[in-house]
Amino acid sequence: KEERQTKMDDFNFEKDYNDFTKEHKRFARLQTELEELVKIEADLRKIEEIKVKPGQNNDFVFGGIEIDEKTHQDVISIKPIDVKKIAGKLFDKFKHVIFFSSTIDEEYFQKELGIPTTDSFYKRYDSEFPAENRKIEKKYMYRLSMKNKEKEINKGMEKIQKLLDKHKSEKGIILVSSYEYQNLIWEKLSERNQKRVKRKKDEQTHAEFVEQHKDANDNQVLISPSLWEGVDLK
Repeated sequence: KEERQTKMDDFNFEKDYNDFTKEHKRFARLQTELEELVKIEADLRKIEEIKVKPGQNNDFVFGGIEIDEKTHQDVISIKPIDVKKIAGKLFDKFKHVIFFSSTIDEEYFQKELGIPTTDSFYKRYDSEFPAENRKIEKKYMYRLSMKNKEKEINKGMEKIQKLLDKHKSEKGIILVSSYEYQNLIWEKLSERNQKRVKRKKDEQTHAEFVEQHKDANDNQVLISPSLWEGVDLK
């Protein structure tokens, strides 16, 4: 009997997988894995094309890949290097444009957005919060690394618990640098403080997470790595 080498093209994948022989099933799995690798390679090639290459006057850079919270699809962001052209097209649609920020530097902001100094004015207002209510106290107590993170977090838990108890009638935020640290800290809180300290639920969007905190009439505290910038809790 003549033997013939089995090829992936020989398979009819519309057939019921259970009808495949042992050898066919092995090749079916290999083909599935190969198709996944081909898709990954294609995505990597697209990303390589997006990257800026020196000397080619590219106007955009690859900004990263994130998962959309609602559709759960991968979203590739492209960010402009020089935003003057895009900003100009946006501003031209309006008679007046007003920017509100606590961190705008007038000269730098105008330069980066291509706003002529003759077409704009800058107004500064004092903070509505008293200076004594916006102190920043720096206390570098621990050095976290992949090897010692849990050990060091354990050292800091007593301080975190005390701060929560000290401000037991107040709302607040615990800022961390990753979801891993968020979960490590939350899991080590006392049962009382676990009920008070809120993590973002999987089904919540970032905006919903912040809004429920603003609307709550209790002493809840948020813990998150994504509240460092652009959050208004009033």
